[in-house]
Amino acid sequence: MPGTGTLSHIVALSLAAAWGTEMTSVPYRGGAPALLAVASNEAHLTMAGATQSQPFVVNGQMRGIAVSGPHRLASVPDLPTFRELGWPHPDAGTWQGLLVQGNTPPATVARLETEVKKVLEEPALRTRIAELGGEVRADGAEAFRRRLRADTESLGQVIRTNNIRLDQ
Repeated sequence: MPGTGTLSHIVALSLAAAWGTEMTSVPYRGGAPALLAVASNEAHLTMAGATQSQPFVVNGQMRGIAVSGPHRLASVPDLPTFRELGWPHPDAGTWQGLLVQGNTPPATVARLETEVKKVLEEPALRTRIAELGGEVRADGAEAFRRRLRADTESLGQVIRTNNIRLDQ
């Protein structure tokens, strides 16, 4: 896995619990080394973000099994979601977000939100992100806050259940 406490590690533990099996986690120093370990037969499997793993799947070095987000990715439409396979898990699609200090004036947050949405509407950017296995979403600051709260709760439960600590 790309390291202890990463989203990949937490999702793998969640899946192992759902399957009623144990998984031995071998923490690597990031996603790239974990992917190279699988590609070179040093490790059996890894959980990795689409933008990092897609090239390995497309060129045949690895076989994708499923995606953890709520729906299939346009860039690899033949890969089912975990949910489609009947595997319960947290909705663990990775995301990127813009964060500012908590005391940033609401007018500044609104302006940033407007400008970021404009940039994310550019066709060339949307196309490139989709080619890399990503999906452009600009849901706004309140939706982002809800996502952070939901992820903190659902992923936090897996962390607490498995006693994951960064000093491991």
